[in-house]
Amino acid sequence: MKTPFKLITTAKDDFNYTLNLNLTKNSTNTIVRNLYESFRMLGEALLLNKDIKTLDHIKQIDELIRLNMMDADLELLFDLQELRHNINHKGHKATINQAKDVLNFSRFYFEPVFIEVEERLKRK
Repeated sequence: MKTPFKLITTAKDDFNYTLNLNLTKNSTNTIVRNLYESFRMLGEALLLNKDIKTLDHIKQIDELIRLNMMDADLELLFDLQELRHNINHKGHKATINQAKDVLNFSRFYFEPVFIEVEERLKRK
């Protein structure tokens, strides 16, 4: 059974694994997909914690943006969602620069977002 805490644990495990991948032209799509999914799963966990089940990625990402974290430009997650969508559904190949941007964004934002999500889950 999918639970909010299982989701955030898996998200963090996948995030940490992905950070250890070598960045090459062959790994760019995997890096982008995995990092996007790590964020998405945090949003899904927040929704599940409210007893809202949805497969809609936009709603899951929007839930993260609603955290209203100071100085967090989390709206960039929509750009990440679009990039991942283009990879999965349009055959786009992420460039090394795109993957670097996603890595930099993720390294900066994932941990504080993870902590905030975890705290909110514990409060329920």
